[in-house]
Amino acid sequence: TDKIYRLFANEAIIVRTDGTMWYLAVVNPTSQYLTQLGTDTDWDKLVEYEFYLKTDGTLWKQYSIYQSIFNPVYPGTNWKDVNEEYGIKTDGTIWDIKLSQEATPTQIGTDTNWTELVDGNMSLAKKADGTLWWIGSSYPITGTWVEFSYRHDGYYPDDIYGIKDDGTLWKWNSDTDLYNNTPTQIGSDTDWVKVGRNNNVALKA
Repeated sequence: TDKIYRLFANEAIIVRTDGTMWYLAVVNPTSQYLTQLGTDTDWDKLVEYEFYLKTDGTLWKQYSIYQSIFNPVYPGTNWKDVNEEYGIKTDGTIWDIKLSQEATPTQIGTDTNWTELVDGNMSLAKKADGTLWWIGSSYPITGTWVEFSYRHDGYYPDDIYGIKDDGTLWKWNSDTDLYNNTPTQIGSDTDWVKVGRNNNVALKA
């Protein structure tokens, strides 16, 4: 399945199943602009605006969203997930990377079971057992989570959504609810499987 990442109201990056990457702009309902970015066929996903992972675990920066100019960031072939502040390597370790500054990565703690980061500059990550943690803290967010994402409003994350292992859908209203560990369940359905990035869309089984 193609991976589609919304950038702005009418722009998106598409990583296709063949590993190629494309830029899409929707001018109006009858006019669209679609162009391939470079010729590489080993792109995996967009991890943050203008930063991408390849299938070999290398991390790349695109110096203009409209051009096919990519340069490697942080040598190595072992990155699994990255957001603006942190990175998880394939060995399950978590690192402070300050992506926008391209600072030297610094390992946080010694745990080797980190699996996933919340998008953006959120200090949240998931472990292999499904628990969700504040990075650097000693306590998890209540529950066992299989999926989580947020809706970005302006410069800061607004609403954070999560799906528990029982298929229920939950929402935190901004950082306050997260810090207080008080998510609110949305409805009573138990067949939710995925929440969208940067929008209010969720997918059922």
